[in-house]
Amino acid sequence: MSSTSMPARRVAIGRFRLPAAIGSTRAWSRFATLLATGLALTAARPAVAGPELTIGNVNTFATSSSGTNPTGTWTLGDKDYTYLSSSTTTGTTGWLGFERIKILENVNPALYSHQFLIDSLSDYNSPTELFLGYRIRINGSAGPLTFQDVSMSQIFSGNTVEVWKDVFGSLAAYNAATGPGAGNLATFYSIDGSATPTVNLPSNLTELWVRDTFKLSDPGGSVSSINNTFRQTVPEIDPQSFASVLAIVTGALGLLERRARRWLGLALPV
Repeated sequence: MSSTSMPARRVAIGRFRLPAAIGSTRAWSRFATLLATGLALTAARPAVAGPELTIGNVNTFATSSSGTNPTGTWTLGDKDYTYLSSSTTTGTTGWLGFERIKILENVNPALYSHQFLIDSLSDYNSPTELFLGYRIRINGSAGPLTFQDVSMSQIFSGNTVEVWKDVFGSLAAYNAATGPGAGNLATFYSIDGSATPTVNLPSNLTELWVRDTFKLSDPGGSVSSINNTFRQTVPEIDPQSFASVLAIVTGALGLLERRARRWLGLALPV
């Protein structure tokens, strides 16, 4: 009985065969490390989203709420908005219910902003002066974040359209101000659509008290919307935590490499 030599054994994956040389295993390990690092960095960044919540008019803002919040408080994401005070919402003057209030969240890492929009104001005619005050609070549901800066914009038509935005650091400061232009943290003033700069806020603030005011003086002047943008600090990766995760990933990849070498060693020709 004649003997024949057994063919060399190789590991086949699909239609491809792994070569006997296993020097590329380390290269693949390094590539996997870089890939894991990139995925960790990507995962640490907040997701891009754009949820929004329509509150309604000023009267609804003051007398209703979202979820289980107390009356006058509305929540979107990690922000609570609470009604403070306003021009009257009854009778033939003051807020007549045309307006629509909407809160929006933009967690794009480049922006990470929240907006308080007072819209549908075009039906208010001159002469008119109205204000709305509210508190915005970071409730901590997305981590220990703080406010970074605030800005204001508006859409108007006609002449002598004035818009103010006053930002206060406490309820006492808010209550002490009796008219527009008295914010102790920031004051914005725009006439006929003039641009206003973004204002940086002091560090470590998680609550702001805000009063928005608009005044129409000349016939035909109107404002259709007032947009308040509050930007907060962007979450950063903790270097120590990231180093720990990277060390675990690297160690796991090293273990897989050693096992792969032993497994491939068994697959070499015998």
